[in-house]
Amino acid sequence: MAALGIAIWQTTAGVWRSPHLSERMMELNRKRFLSICCAVMPTLASLTFSVATVNALAQTPLAGVVKISAGSFHTCALTSGGGVKCWGISNQNFQTYTAVDVPGLSSGVAAIAAGDQHTCALTTLGGVKCWGLNSKGQIGDNGPITYRLTPTDVSGLTSGVTAISAGLLTTCAVTSTGGAKCWGANGVGQLGDGTTADSPVPVDVFGLASGVSAIATYNGHSCALTTIGGIKCWGQNNSGQLGTGFPPTSSLVPVDVISAQSMPALTGASAIAVNFASSCALNSGGALCWGDGSVGQLGNNNFLFSSNVPVPVLSGASQPPLAGVTAIAAGRSHACALTTVGNLKCWGFNTSGQLGDGNNLNHESTPVDVIAGPALPLSGVTAVSAGEAHTCALMNNGGVKCWGANFTGALGNDDGASYHFTPVDVLVVPPVALTGVVSRKPHGATGPFDLALDRVAPIHSSVTVEPRTIGAGHAIVFNFDGAITNPGSVKAVDGTGAAIFASAPAIEPGNGVSVTIFSADKSRATISLTGVNGYLAGTVSIGFLLGDVNNSGSVNAIDTSAVKARAGQTTDLTNFRFDVNATGAINSSDISAVKARATNTLSP
Repeated sequence: MAALGIAIWQTTAGVWRSPHLSERMMELNRKRFLSICCAVMPTLASLTFSVATVNALAQTPLAGVVKISAGSFHTCALTSGGGVKCWGISNQNFQTYTAVDVPGLSSGVAAIAAGDQHTCALTTLGGVKCWGLNSKGQIGDNGPITYRLTPTDVSGLTSGVTAISAGLLTTCAVTSTGGAKCWGANGVGQLGDGTTADSPVPVDVFGLASGVSAIATYNGHSCALTTIGGIKCWGQNNSGQLGTGFPPTSSLVPVDVISAQSMPALTGASAIAVNFASSCALNSGGALCWGDGSVGQLGNNNFLFSSNVPVPVLSGASQPPLAGVTAIAAGRSHACALTTVGNLKCWGFNTSGQLGDGNNLNHESTPVDVIAGPALPLSGVTAVSAGEAHTCALMNNGGVKCWGANFTGALGNDDGASYHFTPVDVLVVPPVALTGVVSRKPHGATGPFDLALDRVAPIHSSVTVEPRTIGAGHAIVFNFDGAITNPGSVKAVDGTGAAIFASAPAIEPGNGVSVTIFSADKSRATISLTGVNGYLAGTVSIGFLLGDVNNSGSVNAIDTSAVKARAGQTTDLTNFRFDVNATGAINSSDISAVKARATNTLSP
């Protein structure tokens, strides 16, 4: 979750919501296992071939990133081209273990903010788009209280916004005039409009029509950084997270954070971050925190105690205040500081290894170094974002490293480990070519031909199938499984451009559909999917290709073999071969090359 300031990248994060988290994590891991190990193919014909050799799907470190934001169970990155990539689980319908593109946001984005199960993007035009969970109106589009599976415009904020922050069930923004607006959950006054009524559209934060430079929201409270270096907070104050001194009274409207008990308002702040029940600020090269300190999240060499006013984060036990800080980030119960030399120091709760110091000791009440290896501090960091129980760093080479809890894939390294106590690279699966796939099963043997099924994603593109044997026929079957939120349109043409069917099969929201195409001219068929938005189950692929190998011009059970093309991958089967006689050997008479290519990379 993130609050995007004008000059400094600042973040906050989500909260464990479920009292049965272990059961939820086990279920997620179970689904992940099934998606990888148990590829399921529709029964198209009697499939008689299987794969003997397949080129591995190469995974490479994510690169070209300029900003990051960690949510509760997922993480997102902004690329240098203005596109957005995310990984982890961000709603009930989609989970990925490496970075994938967000549909419709390949360019034109200036900032991102990841919340608990929703995410928002600030466009270069100053508009805000959100997607994900909308249980309290946190998407802000004034629509039904249901998931938004694709980015949706926030009502009244299609322009004029300079910063955004996504919390647990609340979202906030700073306008170009310096005003503050929030929407979503408001049960304890976290919208700051003087009420406790939830709002599905942005409402003005009381008294903050101008003079705001950054904003941060989390669970029950929110804070704004003013252009003169002051901080105003509102909402719940049961642990002193509003920083107003004793007694810790909650407030439905913004109140000043004070410098000390019975002292004037705090000044000199340049960044803010809030977590579940505490807040932090960057102040004159040091860090200040206030609120709940029960697990050391104030960084002041104390725990089990809270503070109603800001206290300095110390450099160590019995050491002076931490200095040389350029940015801060706050997770649910931990916080991190980026130093002037590109190192990271974190403190607070650590049972998932979110502090990155190589262990998962319960807590650290003063900052510890995030390490790249034994006694080797991580260096080259340019930004930091803290999530529910994981943390991520943007590196000076444009890559991203994450550490902590990995049950949901929030670290993006696709290794299946539940935790990492030191940083690991976030990975991406680039478009790759699979060639020279050969079946070695004898003719008549049963079993599917399967090209390393990987997790698949939303569809919004076209695929062309082109047989390379004269007279060969072919078919394409697209199978959708999962929530289809927009049926869009389907078009299929043969090699001459003529429509293959006059009335395209319907893609019904929430249902799967198979579209089978037989090209009339036996040379090429293209199926185009326009505006079809949804999510595919991990056990279902797209682009089943059936190739005729006997020049009869028809596809029958003897000829049938299936090729799965996964999202984000170009499948080039120029040398595709399989056995069509009873010898069990591959020879020249058996060759029928079928090429499948994505004319536009299938966008996750």
